[in-house]
Amino acid sequence: MKRRRDGAGAGKDQIGRNGSFFRKLTAAVLVLFFGLSAPQTFVFSADTGADTEVQLIFRSSPQAEIAVYDEPVARGDGEEAEQGRFLIENAHAGQIYSYEVRAKGYTTEIASFVLTNADLSSGKKTIEVRLSPLTGKGYETSKVKIWSQETEAEKFSLDSLYNVDLSVLCTPAFRNTKRDNQFTAAAERTAFLQRLEKSGNGRLYFLDEDRQCPVMIFSRADLSGAATLNEAAAMLSESKKVTVLYQAQIHGNEPAAGEGALAVAASLAGQKSDLLSAANVVIVPCANPYGAERFVRYGNSEELDLNRDGLTLTSRMTRRLHRLYNLLLPEVFIDGHEFSPFLKFLQKSGGEYLLKGLDDIQLTCVESLNRKEGLYEAEKEMLLQTVDCLQDKGFRPFIYPPSANASTSCGYSRLHNAYTFLVESSGIELGRNHYQRRVLSHYEAVMSLLSQVCADSEQIVRNVDRARTEQIETGKVYDTADKFVLQHGTDKTEGITLIRPLYDFLGKETGDPLRTETVYNTGKAVKSRVRPTAYIIGKNAANRKQMAELLRANGAEVKQLTASVKLTVRQYKGSTAKALLTGKKTLTFRKGAYVCFMDQEAANVISAMLEPDFADNGGKAVSFAQRGIMKKLSGGSYPLYRCEFSQPQKKIRHFR
Repeated sequence: MKRRRDGAGAGKDQIGRNGSFFRKLTAAVLVLFFGLSAPQTFVFSADTGADTEVQLIFRSSPQAEIAVYDEPVARGDGEEAEQGRFLIENAHAGQIYSYEVRAKGYTTEIASFVLTNADLSSGKKTIEVRLSPLTGKGYETSKVKIWSQETEAEKFSLDSLYNVDLSVLCTPAFRNTKRDNQFTAAAERTAFLQRLEKSGNGRLYFLDEDRQCPVMIFSRADLSGAATLNEAAAMLSESKKVTVLYQAQIHGNEPAAGEGALAVAASLAGQKSDLLSAANVVIVPCANPYGAERFVRYGNSEELDLNRDGLTLTSRMTRRLHRLYNLLLPEVFIDGHEFSPFLKFLQKSGGEYLLKGLDDIQLTCVESLNRKEGLYEAEKEMLLQTVDCLQDKGFRPFIYPPSANASTSCGYSRLHNAYTFLVESSGIELGRNHYQRRVLSHYEAVMSLLSQVCADSEQIVRNVDRARTEQIETGKVYDTADKFVLQHGTDKTEGITLIRPLYDFLGKETGDPLRTETVYNTGKAVKSRVRPTAYIIGKNAANRKQMAELLRANGAEVKQLTASVKLTVRQYKGSTAKALLTGKKTLTFRKGAYVCFMDQEAANVISAMLEPDFADNGGKAVSFAQRGIMKKLSGGSYPLYRCEFSQPQKKIRHFR
């Protein structure tokens, strides 16, 4: 394979497992020792003269407004092309431009192009523009970007893939009735899953009353008598098998993630149904029906990012997703997304624009020091095997830069001690460009993970069960060595290194073909605090009922005092940037105060919401104090207290 792994305190070892790596290495050796030709790359002439002119001729249907830019992605001020003509003066081979084409009722197109030696020789360059008409029926993008036609053909063709089953592209988006930039509608998604349900391997449910957000459960368990999700979840629990929750398209403008989930569903209903002998697989193919219909990232009219609403739960859809998670408590969670290549690939070096990696897909798992030991190490091996699998099939995978962002779906899953994977294809703003390849990259990545889960299902169940049991047991005893990490960082002593070449705008490799990049994980505690054995929200706290309700909605058990009790505690003060603790003091807590004992599976969730200065959230307010729900008392302290003694239930006896 094409990667290097860095170990803490160790040197970098280059590890090669597939033919593409050795072909590159062999080519480099042949050039060095024998002067033989390396793989051909596009070379521009050194100098074409400062007074060369090139006439751009745009052929567009319908007639459109066209602007030309002297950089790759139509940023800054463009110049108008008059009647489809634009003259480039002082032209040089290798210069990179872009254009934007607009027409009422059509998708806006932005694309880059390169002036070649042939363009300069002829003095003109003809650009064909075929705009896609908008249907006005939703589920379609109004703007599309692309690097260049040459890059698209060179790096994103299906011809470069190996042993990939194109029959899985049977999902609604690939029906002939679809227009160029129109995607799967809710009714089509539901009808497709209803057909799969007839296979007998899956059962269809819905998260919402409007039946816009389907949940497909694939299992060998007999769910024929399960009329509700609650009943089905209980049956899955009784099966004692590993449960995988696979969620996709929580951002509405990331359609390949949702279509990939439908492809996986079709496979589990048919040719890959044997995997169900070892696992239950629950699929939410579109976690954001609102955004999918409007083709926007956010999930409601207030432009709320549902994938930053974890723990906060201001959206009904996020609450439903968390309710499903807590019903299932899956051992494995997979989250499908797309990312914008226009943010990640473009780089400028020495005045030259280049494209970095041109990754088909990026994956990650994240070390969270708030989880119990052993989970990340097992996750990482699964991730690397998936990278191997994708490379062997001709895809270009890379590692998504990790973060310990508790407000995301993946962050929530890590707080619950589950194996957690993020899978993102290169797709935001691309419209339908190489859509088949994007969907296939999701399908192959997720099927690789599912195959590994099934092959090691019993061990995964034991690992997660052990971690959750340890979470409960450690919460009973006050131990100054047991700390909750408030902010993660990295010391760059451990990482994953992959070969990641640079490309020009014709899709050809340039520079060192063995160029590498390393992504480091988040295994360092920047700030932490000893865990209490219980938190108490005083009866004098404003919004205390709201806080208790939100904790419960996130899977936590919250008790309420039924009689007054006198306890020695410490109280929180300070700020949401730096919380402080008072000295120990004995207080009487009145009937009605809320208590969260920490000997429970959701202990990490409780700390994330109650610690005022919890910072693992990428700038998003997560704790009650940060969100303004927990307000300070008149003396400047928070109505939040912590028990620093073992077995608090023995002293706090009166609660329900």
